[in-house]
Amino acid sequence: MITSRDRKIINFIDKYGFLTIDQAAKLFFGNFKTQYDIARRRLKKILENGGYIRVFKNTETNQMIYAPEDSKLRKVSKHDLLVMDYVADIKTLGAELEKIEFEKDFDGAIADAFIIFKLGDYRYYHILEVQLRHDYVDINRYKNVINTILNETNNTLPKLIIVQNTNHDYTKENRTDMEIIQLDTSLSDIAKTVI
Repeated sequence: MITSRDRKIINFIDKYGFLTIDQAAKLFFGNFKTQYDIARRRLKKILENGGYIRVFKNTETNQMIYAPEDSKLRKVSKHDLLVMDYVADIKTLGAELEKIEFEKDFDGAIADAFIIFKLGDYRYYHILEVQLRHDYVDINRYKNVINTILNETNNTLPKLIIVQNTNHDYTKENRTDMEIIQLDTSLSDIAKTVI
């Protein structure tokens, strides 16, 4: 039997393309002690009911990936997994996700994700940049499109979150007026994004 929570999981997978067990646990079962096991069982139950999702083992990470049944997806990059991990980890902080847009185009400045969420009485706007190689992230490209960004955020400057294993300090060259927060790829210090 498909529960209402199962339906939310199915809708999420349909909308965003994929989900791992760990991500499902964080997004939909965060208040349970055994969230991973519950998520695994519910995903298995959804799969057994047929017609909703399919599963495959991601060759790059050995994780089980759940995708829409009609999806041609065969592999998910570490980059895309990390973007979704960020969304799931924000949820574990107690956030109520309002809007998630992957590969958000701000008039030519394309962010990996644009996330709007509420935590307590405050609404947060995050522009996410994930860089797994040691390439430089051009943060100042957002300066030219700040009016477009402000239209999306009700005239609130968003935080620019850079996830990258680097010692490069982007705050020194920031000309965007946005607060820059740098995280390493473990996302272990994600709580500092909501301070």
